[in-house]
Amino acid sequence: MIQKTICELAILFLLALASIRIFFISDPSSDPLASLPAIALAMTVLSFFAWGFTFQTIAVTFAVLFTFFTNFRALLRLNENLIVDHYSFLFIIGSAISLIMIGAAAFFIIITSPALPSLKKYEVIKTSKIYSGNLETGFYEPEKPTDKKTAYLYHYEKKDSQENASKKAVVIFIPNELATTFIYEPILVKMAHDGYSVYSADFYFNTGNNKILASKPMKRNTLLKMSISKDEQYDSWKKEEKSSYDAYLYKSLLSIVSPEEKDFVVLLGDSADKKLFLTLQKDDGRIDTCLDMSTVNGYDTKGYGPVEQTDPVIAYLLGKKKDSSMYVSNHTASELEKRIKQSMQITESK
Repeated sequence: MIQKTICELAILFLLALASIRIFFISDPSSDPLASLPAIALAMTVLSFFAWGFTFQTIAVTFAVLFTFFTNFRALLRLNENLIVDHYSFLFIIGSAISLIMIGAAAFFIIITSPALPSLKKYEVIKTSKIYSGNLETGFYEPEKPTDKKTAYLYHYEKKDSQENASKKAVVIFIPNELATTFIYEPILVKMAHDGYSVYSADFYFNTGNNKILASKPMKRNTLLKMSISKDEQYDSWKKEEKSSYDAYLYKSLLSIVSPEEKDFVVLLGDSADKKLFLTLQKDDGRIDTCLDMSTVNGYDTKGYGPVEQTDPVIAYLLGKKKDSSMYVSNHTASELEKRIKQSMQITESK
């Protein structure tokens, strides 16, 4: 999501260049900068498919559309090689308004940017892979552009970790449907720094009647809206389908990761179903323990992730403020690690 913030600021920079030209170009007969809003519009569309629709995206989109239509006639003249000897009064006013909108959008993006841990500082390596397929057909790396991407796998591990350790703790984490791996990254990075091999995955396929679960651009944002507004349809889905959906996701991630028998395997969730965890642990002998981070005291945004660090806008809607100190994430990770160590000790004593 740092890439998302950089992309949005880059889009606004292109718009600013297009709008500010009224101050430094005295001869508009050659006006190549009129093409920049069209480029910014194309980047905005691509960013939507890459990261979905957020409040920051909305702010950027308003600025992009206003600047694009303000420059539309100039773009047509550029395309037709038509020459004008001055900027019109209305165009100058429109460009000035665009600059105000661009500045406001940039300010909003900066103050709501996520606070993320430095992988270099924490000495953590993050790797990612994209898969197509499902649990029934098997997961495979897509070979064609038309292959639907259904799983995004992330692995966090400390540099120079002891690969040959006799008993390595492997954490298998599925984000709540109201979040993504990125939202939980401060917690996952802290655990990886402390010696745990952490796997997390974002899945985009539907196992029931909720088609939005298969949409990468819309899944989280739509479910967030439904959750915060206490939508009855979302409540009904949680009661009737969520448990089976989560079970499918955990089984899918386990099939991709394939932990070894010597590993101490931990299933980790956020507001997970206790009965589901017990069933999964009973059916799969590789699972040593299951933990729910929503039971950690001090972790107040249960089900949403540590949004005080990674999504300040959603944190505000939940009555929280942006927190760049990483306290909540570090505290949550430390408490989970204590429980894992206790479980490992119990297992080793048997």
